[in-house]
Amino acid sequence: MYLSGEIKKKVSSLIANDEGFSQKVYTDTKGFLTIGFGFNLNTQPIPIGIALEWLDILLLGIEYKLEENIVFWDSLNDARKYVLINMAYQMGIGGLFGFHDMLKALGSKDYEGASTSMKDSVWYREFTARASRLIKIMQSGEF
Repeated sequence: MYLSGEIKKKVSSLIANDEGFSQKVYTDTKGFLTIGFGFNLNTQPIPIGIALEWLDILLLGIEYKLEENIVFWDSLNDARKYVLINMAYQMGIGGLFGFHDMLKALGSKDYEGASTSMKDSVWYREFTARASRLIKIMQSGEF
């Protein structure tokens, strides 16, 4: 029989207290890579549900930062917003903001110019398949 909701919360709270919390990966006393509340990464990979939830949280933060810092954000359609979110996820917000010519072209609704700027980058040369997919979306405005 499973623990009731109230007891499960109590057990979880007590174990969290016993384990302590670490936001970063560390090596525990037995030499295992560990994160969170003593979650052993050597013996148990991250569950897909947790990874997807974590991804959603990270993407929400990126979207918020882009909305706050790109004055023309609201004028972009969802597909082009996706391109910027994808790029920011891969290379960080600072990396995306390094694409000055692309952002300038986007602000002018010059999607071909933005695409050309994306293609003329180290990022494109290093991640050609991913970059090519994003460039097509930037050009067409469609997923």
